[in-house]
Amino acid sequence: NDQSLKDVKFVKTYSIIICNNVTYLEEKQTEDGKKIFDYCDVLVAKTLKTISKRQLQNSSIKKIVCPNLTELQQNALNSSAFLKNVDLKNVKQFGIQCLESCCNLEEIVNDKATSLDQVLSDCSKLRKVKFNNVRKVMHNFLGNSDVLSLSLKR
Repeated sequence: NDQSLKDVKFVKTYSIIICNNVTYLEEKQTEDGKKIFDYCDVLVAKTLKTISKRQLQNSSIKKIVCPNLTELQQNALNSSAFLKNVDLKNVKQFGIQCLESCCNLEEIVNDKATSLDQVLSDCSKLRKVKFNNVRKVMHNFLGNSDVLSLSLKR
C-alpha cells in the first residue's frame, strides 16, 4: 500500500520537508496555491520510492535524502537549478530528461539502472558519473555537461 501526501494540508511552504512513511510524491499546493516543493531546500523521505513526472521540476531544492528511491519519472528533477546532492544509488528507472539542466549537480553514482535514454544534459557542474550496472545507453545522455570522470559497466 503506497503512502502519499494526499490527505496532508499545507498552510505554508517550508525550507525542510521530512516525509516519514511516504513512498510516492504527487503535486501538492499550500492553501494559497503555491507548490510545496518550490521553496523547499531539503527533502528527507527515507521510504520514498518514486518522484513522479515533473514533480520537482523548476524547484529550488538543494538536497534530496531518499535512500530507497527506485524511480525518477520523466522530467522529475528537470531544471532544478539549485540541486547539488541527491542519492541515486538505488534508482532502477530514470525517466527521459529527469535530470536535465540540474546545473549545480556535481556527482551521480548509481548501482541499479541497466539502461539510460536522454537522462542527463546541461549539467554544467557535473564532474563524476558512475553507473555500475548500465548495459545500454540509447542516446547521448551527457549533452552539454563537463564530466571529468565517467564509469560504465563493461
